[in-house]
Amino acid sequence: MGESMSVPDLSVLAAGVAGFVLLPAGALVVLSARAGSTARERRLALFEALGASRAARGLFTLGEAAVPTFLGAVAATCVLLPAAMLDIPFPLVDFTLSAEDVRRCAAWLVLAGTVAVLVVLTASVLLHASGRRSSSAVRPTVVSKRLRAWWPWMFPFALLFAIRGPALAGDDLRLPVYALGVAAVLATLPAVVGALCGWLGIRLASVGRRLGLPGLLIAGRRMSAKPRATARFVTALIVMIGLVAQVQLWTGLLGENATLAKHTQDRIGSSLLSISPYADADRVQDFAAALPTETGLLLVRQSPPTAESPGRITLTGACTALHALNLPCKTSQVYATRSGLDPRVRELTRWSLAGGDGIVAVARGPVHGAKAQGEESLSLVAVSTSGEALSLPLFREMARTYLAVGASADPLGQSWLLGSNDLAAAAAWVRLLGLIGACLTVLAIGISALAEFLRFSRDIAPLSALTGGTAVNGSVVAWSLLFPALLAAALGSIISMWLTAPITVNGGAPVPGDTYVLLGVGAGACAVALCAWGWRSANRAALSWRPALD
Repeated sequence: MGESMSVPDLSVLAAGVAGFVLLPAGALVVLSARAGSTARERRLALFEALGASRAARGLFTLGEAAVPTFLGAVAATCVLLPAAMLDIPFPLVDFTLSAEDVRRCAAWLVLAGTVAVLVVLTASVLLHASGRRSSSAVRPTVVSKRLRAWWPWMFPFALLFAIRGPALAGDDLRLPVYALGVAAVLATLPAVVGALCGWLGIRLASVGRRLGLPGLLIAGRRMSAKPRATARFVTALIVMIGLVAQVQLWTGLLGENATLAKHTQDRIGSSLLSISPYADADRVQDFAAALPTETGLLLVRQSPPTAESPGRITLTGACTALHALNLPCKTSQVYATRSGLDPRVRELTRWSLAGGDGIVAVARGPVHGAKAQGEESLSLVAVSTSGEALSLPLFREMARTYLAVGASADPLGQSWLLGSNDLAAAAAWVRLLGLIGACLTVLAIGISALAEFLRFSRDIAPLSALTGGTAVNGSVVAWSLLFPALLAAALGSIISMWLTAPITVNGGAPVPGDTYVLLGVGAGACAVALCAWGWRSANRAALSWRPALD
């Protein structure tokens, strides 16, 4: 008793944690496990040549990864220990973590830490699995640099699941399904970028050979030979773009409807009241008969939009009520966007048709005895024929007396205003989880970039001896690193815009289109800065490179 009626379920918080925190954490685990993998793969290849079995090689990798993994677990435990002794307030949100709650959940925390350690160790072993091509082959092989052929083809199915899945799921599963779809899209999009760069690399190498451009030739050969390295390099960048877009989407959506409701009530006040639920004929007749003077009653028949037709609302009632809204007392229809409509009609269509685009039909007739057809919904609106405010307490009492005990009579958008504090709290949680995810993603970008630049510098350092200088490094960097990063920034921004469709289709457009342009430009600028760092690293490695027996 006394709690807010719109506190989100645990599944909502779990979906937010999964999308904003666990997805960047998963990207960080994969990138960290593969960082500096060249030396490990060489050792595994040597062990395989010496006759080591797959299990033995796995145990070696497990032992190598165990030390940093357990050190990380110890560090995480040290960070959590104060929470078991002190109440810790969270930043950005009005929430304090109780030490008593932490101690009560100690067993779950130990289980979560154990699972995290097992996940990291398993990822380290699986991401370095190697083997011979066949049982009769004697040459050891390292991990293939090529992508699994089926992984990029999972992207269109993941995108379809993210866009259409929430509409097909029930109300309780809609948000988890959407979060799972977004995670699947962001997990498979880097593979698409890697595969596309690998396909383009062959063409670029051919062009470079014909035109005599060594940088383009080398970059094309490298891109076609190592699409998996390209996918790893752009993974964190794509996750960051998707994360920022989702934070902007949810914070904007949670605050926009409350703002629209406030503007609606500023325009029309309580001169139009929405009354629900619709009742049987006798109850509606009794309610209409008890209405005070200078009040009209209209039946609202709402039809959702379809692929063939836009959304539609039909207003049915007596001429007095229709004339109060400056509507003709005859069968007719107008587009909701037409100028000159009464502000109350415009606001009614805005809230009924999710944005105001659709058709407003008018018909003279009784308001009682109506039956919904198909996916239609029925409700009533009371309008003031004089334009003055209607009495909310009076109409709420009448609705509960004549229609149903749980009937309501509210101005348009009233529910959003009542829950505005809870919406502000939910938006604050989105910002907090997004900040945590952003920190993890920035760390992943740094590790990925550092590992890729070290690998890249070693690969092209011998070119300085062949070309007599480092001038070719700039061209190789531009095509091998900058081009995939810019491609990932562009595709990430476009896909992030598409991913907002399942949410914004029923709630307006809280994220302006130029936001995605700025997001893509910002990601592109970040890519340029990273690749400038890569160019500098490559030049330094080239100047210090000496032949070695490796």
